[in-house]
Amino acid sequence: MLFAPSAAAQAPGFGGVTLKSNYFELVKRAGEFDRSVIHPDETPDEDDRAQQDSQAATGMEVIAGPLAAFFAEVMGPRSPYPLLKDSILSYAYLRPMDQCPDQGRMYIMYVGELYWPFPAPLFADMVRIRVVYHLSPPARDLLTVALGRFGKEHIETPPEDAKEMPRLKVQELLENLQDPELTLIRWRRDQTIRELNRRTLTPAEVGALREIARGEVTAARVAALQVLGRGGLVRDVAFYASLLTDPAPEVQQAAFWALLFMGDAAGLAKIRDHAGLAAIVGARLRETNPALNDEQLADEVTAFVATLRAVTPP
Repeated sequence: MLFAPSAAAQAPGFGGVTLKSNYFELVKRAGEFDRSVIHPDETPDEDDRAQQDSQAATGMEVIAGPLAAFFAEVMGPRSPYPLLKDSILSYAYLRPMDQCPDQGRMYIMYVGELYWPFPAPLFADMVRIRVVYHLSPPARDLLTVALGRFGKEHIETPPEDAKEMPRLKVQELLENLQDPELTLIRWRRDQTIRELNRRTLTPAEVGALREIARGEVTAARVAALQVLGRGGLVRDVAFYASLLTDPAPEVQQAAFWALLFMGDAAGLAKIRDHAGLAAIVGARLRETNPALNDEQLADEVTAFVATLRAVTPP
């Protein structure tokens, strides 16, 4: 009960109706009041708004309970994500002007970007978390992946997801992933990856992805590793570690991120000693902040390696 959401925190506030817990805040209806199609000129009164706010608060409670338990586990002594444990602060909303090393900064994600399954997108629009000010991009990526994985594992999906048609669609996506023409078209390949990330895969489908990752087409192998890594579908350090020395640099990088996204100390230990760590992390830092000069980039990489070593002692 220590981590249960506070009902008193449910109030119309900045960005919509909010529900705040120890480590996060959910926000719903961050926009204009929906207009009626039948009565487009009708203006909602206070009772209409109060009813809608109440419904939004009730919906958020459906997600907030499991999410609070998830954060309790992340911040606990046996955290599944030790790299994140010291990066998340007790929640307090910070305006942009108030973000600083002493107070931290805001991490904000829209539910749609996290691929949380239905009915989650009906219940919340975004999640806010207060994190340390100098949160490295790899750690931020891990937090995004961890939240997305939470949705798949803890938010109930409709029973139709297990029926024949969704399974046939997954089979089609797996076949598309190996289509030589598709591997040459980046946007279609990325779309296929996103579709697979949104779905709950069976052990047989996960096995098919593992086979693709061991195949011959580099683009398909990378795509398979991206799906497996983001979804936490393979908890086998040796599987990914064996690909860190693959002849294809793209496969090495995909295996690196898959090990980081595993989150646990065993996976982090493998990337800590990887010869290409500085180059891979440096490329990600350049992507998020092109203004970094060489000295600043080296300092950022050194700081991230030090964080890895603190989590996984040599």
